[in-house]
Amino acid sequence: MRLYRGLTEDGKLVYGLLVYDFALRLGVGEWYKYLAIQIDDGKHIKVIPKTVGQSTGLKDKKSKKIYEGDIIDGEWEVRWWSDEAEFVLCNPIGEQNINTCAKEEFTKLSLVDSEIIGNIHQNPELLEIK
Repeated sequence: MRLYRGLTEDGKLVYGLLVYDFALRLGVGEWYKYLAIQIDDGKHIKVIPKTVGQSTGLKDKKSKKIYEGDIIDGEWEVRWWSDEAEFVLCNPIGEQNINTCAKEEFTKLSLVDSEIIGNIHQNPELLEIK
């Protein structure tokens, strides 16, 4: 089971299962779809879609779970590289574009001395663009 993390409209990070929820728009009678995270008690919490990140299954040197979008050591961003179907550590070069980043292997060994210092959604200023 893959865990996800997302940011709510009020700026809180929530962790759990990713669900596509449907709700009735009040007063209109139309159904619409939104992304939500299902937390431990089964409750669905709406999140901002562009902030959803999947757990990598790995931890940093302080045993903190690493998610897509985390900033590692102020230099690397954790990204999903769909061409290779793998997580990578990306050091953006110039603009923050996956096609212009210096990729680094993302393994348990490469994270032995690494630490999460924030994430790109709440702390983009922590990523030092080279």
